[in-house]
Amino acid sequence: MSDSNTSNPQDTRDDQGRNRIHELITAYIDNEIRDPQELKETEDGIRNDADLHNRFVFEKLTKKRVNESGKLSGPPLYLQKKIGEGIDEYIKKASARHSAESVTLDRTKPIQQSFIDENKLNLKRNLYIGVSVFVLLIAGILYITTYRDSGPVLASNDMVAVSRDVFNKIIDGKVPLQIKSSDAKVLADSMNKYLDFKVFVPDVKDAQLVGGTCNEINGEKLAHIIHKKGNVYIYTLQGNKDHILSKGSRIVLCKDFTEKVNNGTNWFTCLKEKTSSAVIWYKDNVICSSVAQMDSEDITAVLTNYSNQNK
Repeated sequence: MSDSNTSNPQDTRDDQGRNRIHELITAYIDNEIRDPQELKETEDGIRNDADLHNRFVFEKLTKKRVNESGKLSGPPLYLQKKIGEGIDEYIKKASARHSAESVTLDRTKPIQQSFIDENKLNLKRNLYIGVSVFVLLIAGILYITTYRDSGPVLASNDMVAVSRDVFNKIIDGKVPLQIKSSDAKVLADSMNKYLDFKVFVPDVKDAQLVGGTCNEINGEKLAHIIHKKGNVYIYTLQGNKDHILSKGSRIVLCKDFTEKVNNGTNWFTCLKEKTSSAVIWYKDNVICSSVAQMDSEDITAVLTNYSNQNK
């Protein structure tokens, strides 16, 4: 007669094989398994074992989310600490609850087998808790980072929103240039005839001046200046600084950006998307929003590397 307290050798082998495949799933997702036998075992395990399949799907999704958010900055330290404390507290309560539940054993099974079954159950519960907490943490980081990078919601007549709209039209070839000139002084003198402020045309070393256009948007006179570095356009929307920062202006600057300008902050990123950035800057009586398909630091570097004429 067999000993009812002895575990089944087949179950032990199955558990060992499952644990081994657990360890190989990450390598499988990263295409790092070189042994054909290990590769086959892993694929068979994922295909035939529900737990292994769920782990594979979770790890693959998590890796994709992390890779997609690689360029995004993480949440503030205080938030990381708060999330960490919340996770610790959740796991502590869950562990205490599971410990209390594990006191009651199934008396219809041998004691040793009951402990094995209970340990498996607790392991699975803890795995699900860990997975859930990790997914929530990743989602929280992505949400907070995306919200912070997107910046404040802009009105349709906000200077940055207007500059973004005009830039897209320039890229699509829908904005004709009234004045074509590579000479900054010639372009400025020509544009000043149409404006109620003295335009500032950056005469820079690292980009070619293409030309500009003047018009009115919402009754506010504005200048549109275009540079080109290689195949990349750098567009600058320029307006009367006093008008745009004043109350009741028909072209506005949102509160956050207005406060930065009033506090003396210059050349700061105000809008960043996957392929382009917008930078707010000002000089004398003009305020500008420059947009280009490059990082904000590169926009600033190009437009502030003046030739002798602007010095």
